[in-house]
Amino acid sequence: MIGVGPGHGIEWIDVSGLPRKDLTVDTPVAVLAKFGLVGGGLVVALVVAYFGVGAAIVRRYVWSAEALGLSGFGAYSLVSLPLGMALEDKSFSFGVALLLALALSRAMHNESPPTGATAVPRPA
Repeated sequence: MIGVGPGHGIEWIDVSGLPRKDLTVDTPVAVLAKFGLVGGGLVVALVVAYFGVGAAIVRRYVWSAEALGLSGFGAYSLVSLPLGMALEDKSFSFGVALLLALALSRAMHNESPPTGATAVPRPA
C-alpha cells in the first residue's frame, strides 16, 4: 500500500537467471514499488498538474519559447515515462523546475506574448 521507500534495494532475477539487487529499477512501475499506491497517486496528480499548467501556458502564449519548451518537454516526458522512472533523474526535475519558472515568471508579470506570437483570445 505504501511501498518500501527510496533507498531500499529491490531484488529480482535477470534474464540469465541470476539474482540481482539494486536501488534503481528499470521499470515503469518503479514508483509503485518504491512509494506504493499513495506515491503513485501523488505522481499522477503531479503529472496532471504539470500538463494543466502547460496547456494553460500554451493556450496563452502559442509560439513563445515557454510554450514550445513546455510542449517539447511534455512530449519527451510522455515518451520516456514507460522506459523507467524519470523522477530519479536529477536533470529531469531540474528541467521541470526551470521550465515552469520560465513560463510562470511571464504569467506572474502578466506580460503579453513576444512579437510574432499570437495570444489566443479567452472566452468571455
